[in-house]
Amino acid sequence: MRNSLKVLIAAFAIVALSAQVYAADPSGAVVSGEDDFGEFDTPGAGTVTIESGNITSAELSTNMSTYRWAGLKGNVTGSIVLGDDNNNTMYTWTTIGRNVYACNETIDWATLANASVTDMPTALAATDSEADRWNNTFTTGGTLDSELFSITANRSTTNSGGATNWYTYSLKDGNGALVWAGDVEDGGTDYKGTTADFQMIIGEDGTSGDDTPETFYLWVELA
Repeated sequence: MRNSLKVLIAAFAIVALSAQVYAADPSGAVVSGEDDFGEFDTPGAGTVTIESGNITSAELSTNMSTYRWAGLKGNVTGSIVLGDDNNNTMYTWTTIGRNVYACNETIDWATLANASVTDMPTALAATDSEADRWNNTFTTGGTLDSELFSITANRSTTNSGGATNWYTYSLKDGNGALVWAGDVEDGGTDYKGTTADFQMIIGEDGTSGDDTPETFYLWVELA
């Protein structure tokens, strides 16, 4: 399996943890309904008939699955609560999501900042002919929709073909951990034309035949 199958969180319903959230930190997410939609099904080999001594012309076209990215989509539910460290709540506000954060390490939220190509691993930072390299995927100038962080970050658009423009933001913390942040659009339309709250891409190296699954931690910032 290539990298689109390697992240074990390809499509979820994500439920925000209803517990005390410490200042300036998104909440860890409870994950349910995990479902792997698989990898893009590339076409089989076509044929051409050639004859000794002749020159044959052929026009070729194809699509190939990426080795550098995986997709994540799903739904977000949750509440903002006023409570204590025993999970006793005094007041609860039902709300919607704002951002989903994914990282394969713990995050130092106090040092969260924009990431650039120099922060990327070799497979993503490639600068030659790879069409799906980082700097051919993310553009500058996006503003993270957050009440916790003030970050202008590089972002990528994954348009499902519907009315929803989904954004993925490329972030890092002070320890060098890469953080992928996807914005939440309540009741949006995903790439399959079905209802979802978020849709994002995550950098995942599948080059050199690396098909080892990787676990990512998920957090949710509520609106």
